[in-house]
Amino acid sequence: GCADVAGGYSYDLNAQNLHDTETGWRSRANLSWHITPNVMVYYTFSQGYRPGGFNQNGGTLHAPGPDGVDQYAVPKSYRPDSLTNNELGWKTVLLDHHLEWDGAIYQENWNNVQVEFFDPGLVGNIFYDTNGQNFVVKGLETSFIARLAPGLTLQGAASWNRSSQVNSPALIDNNPASVNYG
Repeated sequence: GCADVAGGYSYDLNAQNLHDTETGWRSRANLSWHITPNVMVYYTFSQGYRPGGFNQNGGTLHAPGPDGVDQYAVPKSYRPDSLTNNELGWKTVLLDHHLEWDGAIYQENWNNVQVEFFDPGLVGNIFYDTNGQNFVVKGLETSFIARLAPGLTLQGAASWNRSSQVNSPALIDNNPASVNYG
């Protein structure tokens, strides 16, 4: 529940018996091959995540529907999001050490992205976290260092990314008492 504390509201998460335990493995592995002393290729697999959490204003009702019943309850909690990365790359030293050229191609799958939601028209002047869409990010990056003459170096880098949203979660009426529920 919540209590009026000095003109504001304080939410007692312990009184709501909110708790969460997250377990699991996250891993990283790398395989590299030195084709020559100056040319190396590699593959990296890695995983990451951000833990979920609780919204201090969770459970509060907002947005009256046509029946006068609030349609939306701020979620009490949000889940972890996760990222899985696959990367294939190279590192080279060429032309008698006058040129270094590195690069990688990769794909990242980012699921249950944590987003901060703010919509004064729906939930008033509050922020809360929730889980949103999933993304697939594909990209290429490369860089070089060219030693053109003693004391003269040229450096450059470039990258290309394509991020695609692969699902479209919707903010729905989540109050079972609302005529628009679901």
